[in-house]
This record gives sequence, C-alpha cells and structure tokens, in this order.
Amino acid sequence: MDTGISFGWLFVKTIAAMIVVIALAFVVLRYVLPRFRWQQKGGASRIKVLERFGLETRKGLYIVQVGGKTALIGTSDHAINKLMDLETSDLKEKG
Repeated sequence: MDTGISFGWLFVKTIAAMIVVIALAFVVLRYVLPRFRWQQKGGASRIKVLERFGLETRKGLYIVQVGGKTALIGTSDHAINKLMDLETSDLKEKG
C-alpha cells in the first residue's frame, strides 16, 4: 500500500518548519518587541520611571519623575502610595 508520500520526507519537512517558526519567534522576542515596548502614542512621555526596586513578588519601590518633581512611590497589590518627595541631592550616588 504505497501512497506515494514518504513519511521520512514529511518528518524532515515538519522539523524544518518547526525550526523556522522557533527562529522567527526568537528574532521577534529578542529584537522586535523591545523596540515597541516603551513607545507610546502621542510622542514623549512626561512621566519617567528612573528606578525600580522589587521588595516582594507584588510589592516594589519606584523613583518616578513627573515634570521637574521626583518622588519615591511604594506599590502593592491593593495600593500605590507616595512615600516621599526627593531632591536632586538624594539621587546622587554616595561614594
């Protein structure tokens, strides 16, 4: 019962197609998506996250700059709280 299709050749074509799909997914995830992640509609954002520090799984600290003001923000599952305003001297590295 010969159907004219070689299952070995079909297997090779399937593996080759999988390799092409995996390579394409790698290229998109590695090079294309990072370029679009931070772009926003309407031009440059006036809100900048200068630094993030994770405390626990869903809790963190953020240094956020809006206009000319900088603040330390605490986040959790249920709330976002401004902890304190920061001055330029607070942001300089000590050393």
